[in-house]
Amino acid sequence: MNIGDKVRNIRGTEEGIVTRLLKDNLVEVEIEDGFAIPFLKSELVIVSSSESKYFKKNEPSAAEIAKTVIPRSEKGIYLALVPISESTYTVSVINNTDWEMPYTLHVGEGKGIRGMLSGSLSSKSSQQASSTLKMQDFDEWSTLSIQALYFQAGYAKPPNALLRKLRLKANLFKEKRYIPLTDRKGYVVQLDAEDSVKKESDLDAVKLQEKFNSGASYVSEPARQTPKSGASATVDLHIEKLTTQFLSMNNAEMIMLQISHFEKQLEKAIATGADEITFIHGVGSGKLRQEVHRRLSQHPNVAWYKDAQKEKFGFGATLANLK
Repeated sequence: MNIGDKVRNIRGTEEGIVTRLLKDNLVEVEIEDGFAIPFLKSELVIVSSSESKYFKKNEPSAAEIAKTVIPRSEKGIYLALVPISESTYTVSVINNTDWEMPYTLHVGEGKGIRGMLSGSLSSKSSQQASSTLKMQDFDEWSTLSIQALYFQAGYAKPPNALLRKLRLKANLFKEKRYIPLTDRKGYVVQLDAEDSVKKESDLDAVKLQEKFNSGASYVSEPARQTPKSGASATVDLHIEKLTTQFLSMNNAEMIMLQISHFEKQLEKAIATGADEITFIHGVGSGKLRQEVHRRLSQHPNVAWYKDAQKEKFGFGATLANLK
């Protein structure tokens, strides 16, 4: 029985989420009314995930979930907050790199800083904190600091040590998405991305709570500079323009890298106040074009899009007009 498990009291009607492991075989369970109640482990049973097969429809399969995981970066250190109830979040650190990673994670600042998680993550692994974060205490934990080293046995040149101090921002938590190396959804930030801490919009705890209660994803408008009349950009998504390692990549890895670059450049254009942006995706099988169009159609800051410069690219480019 672990934090985040959904459990049921075998001697009553209470159901809830395990939020803390206590001494003497006791666990704290947050029930629907928001109350945290201690129970003996022997009084609880884990609610089987198979129940969803009978009471829910159209749940994604494991294969479908795997296809929607955030595109893998050449780096890949992530911090994830996962809502397990209306007011409680778990915190995990994910290492999706080829390095072993000793690290520490602290929350708070000044005299209120406290250690929350530490350890050494092997390649392609994650670790979840044993304690949780409460929305009512948002001001106390909205600042997180992580330090990490990179290690690999044998001859290897490790990256510089990772040091990040984050004050949780709305633009870092645009929407719930599948977390790398897991089958869960949550709010994710890549800690080793170059632009992971550059934007400055504060995370509105009240709006986040309202969106979670309504069952909708939290979508925030990125901070925008004053628009520049006629400002535009062109981004080439051809794989050979993005990496020199494409000959050793399979089709799935290539399209994930292309989509990752597409999303990064789209957000950059929005943040800098561009009026429009053109993505050169080529014709090929049409899968990349289809995925680019799908994501543009769902983005709140895209007014419209169309095939661009047909006389030059045919159907190999898309122009997006930004709000």
